[in-house]
Amino acid sequence: VTAEVLNIAGRVVRRLVTDRTETAGTHSVTWNLTNSAGSAVPRGNYLVVLQARTEDGQQTKAVRPFSVNR
Repeated sequence: VTAEVLNIAGRVVRRLVTDRTETAGTHSVTWNLTNSAGSAVPRGNYLVVLQARTEDGQQTKAVRPFSVNR
């Protein structure tokens, strides 16, 4: 599983999870609204991208928009 936050231009703001092995089922990831350098992100529109791959190579990807309002 990989989870990333992108700005609206598609640049990676923060990688939350990179190639983590998970069991099937529901899981959660928490983001503290900071970028990779640890600075607070400005208000605005972002995308969360979740990708998962099975051991036999099947893949799925979901992209969802969201807003940060401070």
